[in-house]
Amino acid sequence: MSRLLECCLLLNWYLNIIENLSVIFIIPRTRGKLCLTTIPYSAGKAAASSHHWKGTSIAPYWQSHITVFIMSSIEIKSASGHSLDELALIFNGAFAGYPGRIPQHTAESLQNRITTSFIDLHVSRIIYVGGTPCGLALIARRGFQARLVNMGIATEARGKGVATTALETIVEEARTRCDTSLELEVLEDNVAAAKLYRRVGFKTVRRLTGWECERPLPLSDVDEGHELDIIPVEEVVQLLSQHGATDLPWQIASFSLRELTEPAWIGVRLEAAYAIISNPDNDVVCHKSLFVLSEHRRKGQATGLLNALFKKYPGKTWAAPFAPADYGEGLARKFGFKERADSPGQFQMQLKF
Repeated sequence: MSRLLECCLLLNWYLNIIENLSVIFIIPRTRGKLCLTTIPYSAGKAAASSHHWKGTSIAPYWQSHITVFIMSSIEIKSASGHSLDELALIFNGAFAGYPGRIPQHTAESLQNRITTSFIDLHVSRIIYVGGTPCGLALIARRGFQARLVNMGIATEARGKGVATTALETIVEEARTRCDTSLELEVLEDNVAAAKLYRRVGFKTVRRLTGWECERPLPLSDVDEGHELDIIPVEEVVQLLSQHGATDLPWQIASFSLRELTEPAWIGVRLEAAYAIISNPDNDVVCHKSLFVLSEHRRKGQATGLLNALFKKYPGKTWAAPFAPADYGEGLARKFGFKERADSPGQFQMQLKF
């Protein structure tokens, strides 16, 4: 009884001097100790079942046989109430020191990313700890499909359960919106993040990588048989929506490629094989899409199209900066392409509801 009284007295003292407390858990510990833990009400039920108290912030208060942990509350709010300048500042702080090539944004560059990635600021979230913004989650939506484009937590808030609470909230909100799936990409060497996503329920769809080859040589034993045609990008995109794989990553799905415009990008065709490439007048030419109409596959038509491209535009460096590793790896290696050293592999992950 004396221990409980001591807990109540300590708790009353903390409540009088500390703001932003929400849910209090008193957890019996071994060797006669108790642990008092605070977490936000919205995450209370989930935390109680998954031991989020293990990562609480602020140094523990030790007193004889009682251990007290205090954690400022986590709030998760819509990003739509912030200006682009504010969002850029939060973004840059959230991704400081993050593994991989995450660009530092200005208001202008962030607006471009929002537009090209279909980001919806109303469902995107800013993560606050103790009233201070310390992270964000940028979320894109197409119909009833959603994608977590970026999620980052500032250095000082990492390793304390903030990302877990935020991600569980984002998943629950997607489920409430009746989204059918939530997708994301994570660098394969970001082990901690991948582990978190799997724990919340995400499954790995495939590995994503980038390919590059400097001045690839056409294959001498390939006869294209027809001339290479330059066609409108929108024609290729329309055919991709009908004949392309249905589980392509958002970045190369047909609805994303509709944003590509000429002359920066062109469509090409050889018989039943189609591709979208960047302007071949540049020194580096990027492949954005390559596919063959369903009824003509496994007949060498993709090989013929690439062979014709390398003949028509010799002396170029060719790159596919974002490609599923399970689509076309054999074709890429046939022409001497290698995985890009500056483009670390990623996992495409998905949670279906």
